[in-house]
Amino acid sequence: MVCNDGVQISLDDNCSVPVVASLILEAQAYSDAMYTVEVRTPNGTIVPGAIVTKDHIGMNLQVKVTLNGCPNSCWGYALIEDKLAPIIETCPCTEALTSLSGPVVNADPPYNRPQTTGTCMTFDINRFTLWIHLPSPKCKRNINTW
Repeated sequence: MVCNDGVQISLDDNCSVPVVASLILEAQAYSDAMYTVEVRTPNGTIVPGAIVTKDHIGMNLQVKVTLNGCPNSCWGYALIEDKLAPIIETCPCTEALTSLSGPVVNADPPYNRPQTTGTCMTFDINRFTLWIHLPSPKCKRNINTW
């Protein structure tokens, strides 16, 4: 029995994922139901039901897989990530910018920012998104990261 180490587990749309044997084992011999999976946080706390959530994002969790009915087991680490992009709920493009030159600095006037959902992490769209209203019925966005 061999466990992979350094596994990356991405959360789903519900911001949780059950950690099952097939996510951890190398060359799994039996179905997931034949294994018990135990997940521990860095401080040793057992994760109930081996279900990781948004509370575990960024943590490197220890995962132990045991074949039911025998003492064979292995373990490795899994990094919990959120790779889902946020979903834009509102698009407040009320200002019409026809041109933009020079840097955008904190002293510039504020612009309405969109509301987001669909991500497991806190997402601060004000930090790196500049919205520009284009001559179109839909909003467009230009993301500049700094």
